[in-house]
Amino acid sequence: MMMAGYTMTDEDKQAAKTKSAFRDYDMLVKELGFDRTGKAKPVDKLKTPEEIAKEERERLEKLEADRVRRMKGEEVKDVKKMRSADDLDDQYILQKDIQVPLSYKDGKMLTADDEDQTEDESEDEEDDEAEDEKVIKKKEMMEAAKKELPYTFEVPQDYEAFWALLENHSPREVNTILERMIACNHPKLGGKNKEKCDYLCAYLLQTLNVLADYDGAAPMNSVSPLLYVDCVTQHIYSLTQLSPVNTANALKQVLLEKYGDCSKFKFKRYPMGDTFVFLKIAGMLFPSSDFIHPVMTPVMGFFCHLLGQGKISNRREVNAALFTAYLAYEYVSVSKRFMPELTNVLNGLLFMSVPMKNKTKLPITPPFKCTGPTASLLVPDAPVMTFESSKLTFASINKKGEEMTDDFKMNVLQKTLDLLQEVCKCWSGHASIRAIMRPTTILLDCLVLENLPKSVQEAVEALRQAIRSLPAQGKPLVKEEAKPKSIPMFEPAFEKIIEGAKKRHGSKEKLEHQKLLHNLKRERKAVKREIEKDTAYLARQKLKEQLESDAERKRKVGQIMGGLQMQESEHKKMKLKKK
Repeated sequence: MMMAGYTMTDEDKQAAKTKSAFRDYDMLVKELGFDRTGKAKPVDKLKTPEEIAKEERERLEKLEADRVRRMKGEEVKDVKKMRSADDLDDQYILQKDIQVPLSYKDGKMLTADDEDQTEDESEDEEDDEAEDEKVIKKKEMMEAAKKELPYTFEVPQDYEAFWALLENHSPREVNTILERMIACNHPKLGGKNKEKCDYLCAYLLQTLNVLADYDGAAPMNSVSPLLYVDCVTQHIYSLTQLSPVNTANALKQVLLEKYGDCSKFKFKRYPMGDTFVFLKIAGMLFPSSDFIHPVMTPVMGFFCHLLGQGKISNRREVNAALFTAYLAYEYVSVSKRFMPELTNVLNGLLFMSVPMKNKTKLPITPPFKCTGPTASLLVPDAPVMTFESSKLTFASINKKGEEMTDDFKMNVLQKTLDLLQEVCKCWSGHASIRAIMRPTTILLDCLVLENLPKSVQEAVEALRQAIRSLPAQGKPLVKEEAKPKSIPMFEPAFEKIIEGAKKRHGSKEKLEHQKLLHNLKRERKAVKREIEKDTAYLARQKLKEQLESDAERKRKVGQIMGGLQMQESEHKKMKLKKK
């Protein structure tokens, strides 16, 4: 009856909660203690980059040792696997009773001795055949081992030796060679491996220059040099992760040389592929959105010079200009940085596609000309209703003397329209985007859409729609209008009536001037008083010091005179005694 009327207090509830929490904790500890599923097992320690590099090098060295043994004809024995307890009798098979059939030779039944002799002869023949097969397999194994790529490589001392390693190898084999070379000379392994990787990076950049050159050579003559570019580039990226500063310095040196080559022609010509390949990998290795970057900032300046001064007069230069524009857009698309040279080149390509005889009134700026053979370079010879769009390849930058076909002109026009649309979307946040795209709008209105394929017409309409959807242009900056001057009037003579004070008459400026003069006079008097006080204090201090000095001198003189008097008296006494 007493418990029936009992109610829990707040303290009892809190104690019950605490006890329940301890009970849950105890249950969890016991569950982990009796756990059989491995939940409480410790996790394996993560390996450091040094350990990973060391294990990879040891693995390659072991594989190379096995390959060398196979080249010498030695058999590489595999380590036997331990048999588990439940696998001991898997290979056991009960043998049945063997029934030996009767055998005859020349119509006579062979006895057991004859059969043994026959079996010995056949066994000798089988042994000879097995020995021959073993020798053949051994030779095949040695030949196969010789044809295999080595598993360990050292970085050569010069570029000629490095190129010799790559010769007569396919792109896949070159990729394997470079991968193993980096693994065997990883900077984390210590020693001089960092310097070796720096040399390797310089070799790869030189290889990239050779592969992308106009007369580029390849490690294998039957394979296009550009097929090796991808495998070389990915290993340059790997070396950049290991030593970014060295790669940046090496790449800047190469870009400086390419810039010097272009400056010889005052950037009037677009360079070949061996220059564009380095401009391309620069954006793959380093970020292009940084405000200032030691590599990408010079690259953007390089683009501005090429787009702003490069002239277009043939198919190769059209491809080079369009490739440069695509690269420049790729690098500014993240930061949305404005590059006027980019829109100028795209508008120039659009200008070359406008079929007009008199283009002097169209908006165009250098290096494009409104007159001459290049003014209508991309105008088709006849109306084009259908054409197959194709991608512009990197190899087309190195091809000289190709013919300007109508399909090529339509392809360039479509690529230009698509890129202008992307540029319009990228810079839509700029306040002056409508003014930037105004020349493009004028050039679009000059195109004859009836003579263009449907896909190009759709691209033109999409670009117009993108321009129409841009935000409204803000009001232009104008000089602020001057405020109208008020009519000069006499100031009213207001007088402040203050009892007991002197009345002062005059304008407000005059009263302010008098007030300032009064304050100046008062401040001057105050300063004069302070100076007089300081002078008097200094005089008192000087007099005090002089009096103290005189008193000290007088005291010392008295002491000296007293001493002399004592000596004189003693001297007189001595004289009297002698007498």
